[in-house]
Amino acid sequence: KGMLVKVLAAALLLSALPACAFHTPLPALSSIPSSSLGVSKPVGNAIVFARTNRVRPAISNLHAEVQLFGSRTSRSPLVEWYLKEVNQPYTHREDLEQNPNPFGQIPGMLDGEVELFESGAMLLYLADKYGGVNTPEDRANAYKWVLWANAALAPSLFTANIEARAPALLQKLNEIIEGKKYLVNEEFSVADVAVASYLLFIPLFHPGFDASRFPNVAKYMERCVERPSYTAAFPGAATAAAYTKAQVGKIGGTAGGKKF
Repeated sequence: KGMLVKVLAAALLLSALPACAFHTPLPALSSIPSSSLGVSKPVGNAIVFARTNRVRPAISNLHAEVQLFGSRTSRSPLVEWYLKEVNQPYTHREDLEQNPNPFGQIPGMLDGEVELFESGAMLLYLADKYGGVNTPEDRANAYKWVLWANAALAPSLFTANIEARAPALLQKLNEIIEGKKYLVNEEFSVADVAVASYLLFIPLFHPGFDASRFPNVAKYMERCVERPSYTAAFPGAATAAAYTKAQVGKIGGTAGGKKF
């Protein structure tokens, strides 16, 4: 009986409360310390928390697609090339107020709530989400080239003395791609975007470099520079195309005994 009395008393007390007691407004976003919970933004009558101490202005519906922050003279075109290849809509933004790169460098990228920096990381993410590279085997085949391009190839090319390390790497690459059209399974992929993007910077930084010494590489560069998505993404595409045509002209237009 004692328990029953307590339950009835509680019910009477609740019924006497004003309705507004059950609809207490949420506290303002600014009143919650971001350092403690990392508030992201209010959604409806709930608050969504994220593991971050930064509060960035809400993204407009006009930018619901992939947003790429950068300039045409940075490595942003590298990422743009792949976005175009997989027909993924995106917005290129040079207003860097919302650039998610915490180091203030470009490129940076937003895809919904996903924040990315480093062009190589962006390629890996885009390939996994939009490019069909979604099995461990596919990732292994493609991602080793993306990482090699950033860790080994790029440092050998973006230097004052390209002859110091690049020829040895290009000679090995020349052997690997003999008789091949592209790097992975004879199909153009994110691996080619990563590797060819850096190779096609050669005429911009080292126009006197003799790539005809590596005929398979020169022909590979020509195949990649002719892709419409490359031309649309890179402002220096015409220069790269003229260079590769001249280099291939020195070797008679064949690579590894196989003409593509």
